[in-house]
Amino acid sequence: MRHLLRAVLTASVVLVTGCAGHQRDNYVRDRAATVAYEQPLAQLWPEVKAIMDERGYSWRELPNQFVLETEWLDSGGGTLGPTSSTR
Repeated sequence: MRHLLRAVLTASVVLVTGCAGHQRDNYVRDRAATVAYEQPLAQLWPEVKAIMDERGYSWRELPNQFVLETEWLDSGGGTLGPTSSTR
């Protein structure tokens, strides 16, 4: 009985956590959809690439899509400490 209760409790936590993640994703997507830009993206695109260069990212551009695909950027750490990377 104790194992059954533990399994039901674990399944409930997993389901609730998954739902919260989807709600967060939906919120972010909905908020991003309300953003209005004063300039067309084609006009801003060179500035976007310059900022990525300034911050040390290496990237490749997907043709005609306004998408930059970055490589992983090592953010520190070392041989003894934890290393984190951003993309």
